Amino acid sequence: MKVNRLLFFVLIIFTANTFAEPETGSLAVTFTGFSSADGKLAIAIWDSEEVFLSKNKAPFRSANLIIIQPNTKWTVENLPYGKYAISVYQDENNNNDLDTNFFGVPDEPYGFSNNVQGSFGAPSFEQASFIMESKNTVIKIKLY
Repeated sequence: MKVNRLLFFVLIIFTANTFAEPETGSLAVTFTGFSSADGKLAIAIWDSEEVFLSKNKAPFRSANLIIIQPNTKWTVENLPYGKYAISVYQDENNNNDLDTNFFGVPDEPYGFSNNVQGSFGAPSFEQASFIMESKNTVIKIKLY
């Protein structure tokens, strides 16, 4: 009888942990480095290397914000704890694209979490990633 009770309680604890809601927090991001207040900020949160900067797969979360100089702030509520990378660009002409020159170099301000820049192209997910593991995470991203 005692063995059955023990197994019952172990099963309840296992089941409760299996179906528990993931922990979430608030991510507050401050963006700086705008060349002007023209256009909007196009922001994407990526949750894996496989989809990072993909044109065929949607980011985990995204937003378009009106630019407020000198700092534009964005808060994401209920973001599950995990590993993320953020990409952002200032869509100065509101065409929903990061405009580039003939060589593929961006013509509009852009940035990534950790304020990383790639050597010959965009940084990797690993370079731009950060760990969301607290109720209130604050980061800053400078556009270049």
